[in-house]
Amino acid sequence: MKDEYLKAISFLKNRYEKVWETVDWLGYPIVAFWTCGREDPPIVITAGAIGGTQATVYAAFELILSLNYEKKIVVIPARDPVGFHNLNNILFRMFKKKIDVITRLVDLIEEEGGKILINQENFFLGIVRNIGFAFHKDYSRRYPRRFATLLKETLVKNNLIEELDGTRILFPFSKSMNAEEAKIFTFYVNKGGVTDYDYFSGQDEIIPEVYSLKSFLNQISPSLVIDLQEHEGEHVKIGVNNREENIIASLKLALSQISEDNTEESNIEGENSVNTENRIYLVEEGSNTLIDYMRNKNITGISLSTPLDMSLEKKIETLVTLCKSLINIFALISLI
Repeated sequence: MKDEYLKAISFLKNRYEKVWETVDWLGYPIVAFWTCGREDPPIVITAGAIGGTQATVYAAFELILSLNYEKKIVVIPARDPVGFHNLNNILFRMFKKKIDVITRLVDLIEEEGGKILINQENFFLGIVRNIGFAFHKDYSRRYPRRFATLLKETLVKNNLIEELDGTRILFPFSKSMNAEEAKIFTFYVNKGGVTDYDYFSGQDEIIPEVYSLKSFLNQISPSLVIDLQEHEGEHVKIGVNNREENIIASLKLALSQISEDNTEESNIEGENSVNTENRIYLVEEGSNTLIDYMRNKNITGISLSTPLDMSLEKKIETLVTLCKSLINIFALISLI
């Protein structure tokens, strides 16, 4: 099968200098590209942190090809490359097989000599080649990020939390349950908890690739980190770990550059409150995300997020416009 991600990464490696690289559990490269500029400390732009956010990866690719600043900018287009692919891409890479619907995972795991751990009316969990596969009657038809709590409760109830310590559980999801359309959200079971690729707390509790990324960020000490995301909701949102007035003013100005938003009433009040339009919010301290981790390092971190239901083209356009606007504004007022 042709792999769009590998083709793009190969092209970029021939054109841009890579400043850091690791590989995920399936051999996909996770790469940081030096896109432009020489002034340190660099700005770091990351994308593709979790499954189902393909628009952020495409936006990162476009940014790599179009950024041109004196400030050094490093872009990591996909923190979770598996999450960029559909279910059949991953199954073919693992087993040289495909399935038609998500529920056929039950048969595939048995065919490949795997172990069925849970097979209930609403929930299935099996493991093969040390990788878990799960689906849920309801959560597999929608964005499953909130499934982590139920997954942990189910593992505890079935006395599996210790047995699966250190295991990745791939959770495909699609409204139609079609395997060719299904995207993959990766959960990670460790130290009695269930996390994902945007969990940065501790060392032993996090996914190995996340630990490698943390080490890279600690090494280069960026001046600003911008993370491209997608979310369930109706409007573009910006999360920030720094409530300084000039930073908030910059975010308002950046939002004014896109047609989707009217930021006239933008304001931050209280520790974790959102503005009246739910557009700019303070990232919760202790949320353990990349942006929260940057707060602990006294580095400004900003999350730019588009609604999942927005068209792919509009999401890419919005993320690219917002990101460039922020960099321009921050450079103009000497915030970077």
